[in-house]
Amino acid sequence: PNAVCFNVRREQANIHGYAELKQRAMTLLPEWSEHFDVRRFLGAEVQYVNRLNAELTPQFMEQPGKLMIGKVFKLLTNIPIPDCTIIQPYDCTVTLAKDEKPPGKLTVRVVAEKDGARSGVAIHLGCIILPEDHDFDGLSAANFLDIAHDRANDAFRRLFTESALKSFGLLP
Repeated sequence: PNAVCFNVRREQANIHGYAELKQRAMTLLPEWSEHFDVRRFLGAEVQYVNRLNAELTPQFMEQPGKLMIGKVFKLLTNIPIPDCTIIQPYDCTVTLAKDEKPPGKLTVRVVAEKDGARSGVAIHLGCIILPEDHDFDGLSAANFLDIAHDRANDAFRRLFTESALKSFGLLP
């Protein structure tokens, strides 16, 4: 292993935040590195999974149980083909590179939920930091998580609609 990936995922009503993830990373990463004798890393990644379905986000559902994805997620709005609507099953991936230091990639994947919910989706938003020196220690890897989190958070706020952000409690 030469990369670190931490996932933040909702567990029922327990929504984990980045501060909790970072605290665990700073605790577990040195132990993990020592146990597996990993001294150098190539990248650090965070990935968020945002679920939209009738149970969690009923405000974005249309009867009977159809997700209004365009009212939530900007990447899936303004389809340039007349008289077309995006329908289930959703499954698309976009990888974005931005000229920033340290270099990294942002990946967005929209996919139908695996639990069989006909109208639900999971939106995976990940950011991996790949520093130019391509070789850094575990403490640096943990610090690169902050950069990955900030970039993923910025992308989240840009990719979700204003009404979605208000619904999530992120805007007044």
